[in-house]
Amino acid sequence: MKTLTRFLVLAPLLIAGGCIDDKAPIELFSICAPPAGDACKFSAKCDAQYIGQNYLDIAFADRLWLFIEVHNQLLENDDPGTGRVNTNDAFVQDALVTFSGIGLPSTRHKLQSVVPANGTSVISVFPMTEETVAALGLLGIGGTVDVVAKVRLRGVLGDGTKFETAP
Repeated sequence: MKTLTRFLVLAPLLIAGGCIDDKAPIELFSICAPPAGDACKFSAKCDAQYIGQNYLDIAFADRLWLFIEVHNQLLENDDPGTGRVNTNDAFVQDALVTFSGIGLPSTRHKLQSVVPANGTSVISVFPMTEETVAALGLLGIGGTVDVVAKVRLRGVLGDGTKFETAP
């Protein structure tokens, strides 16, 4: 049975498009459009933002892989005069994805990404893992299914303070 799944990944993110500052130190900003050509290289920011819906045909793919621009709104807090080092860099350690619209289990996967203080990074996230796609296939739903994936990033700042982004 062929199932085409349409994702509203980070729907609030796509609607707001980074226009609303939520005052959180670490912010999911936008989904990056794939780079042109064969090279899969990103700078610290998206060259182009993907503003459409994401589709996954589980007959042909076993996971959904996205690249997300992340902002760190904390300023550098180093002071060379006193020997203080910057402790506001964010070390993203994992992504937690929850779903609505259909009964899929939450997923969590490990990451190793750094978002510098007062800077940006593009990180790789799997909103749909092999296990989630397999669970979707077991539901036996044919046709197109709308699923909202809510992605949260978790990690620590350079000083050990834990953070978790809003979904």
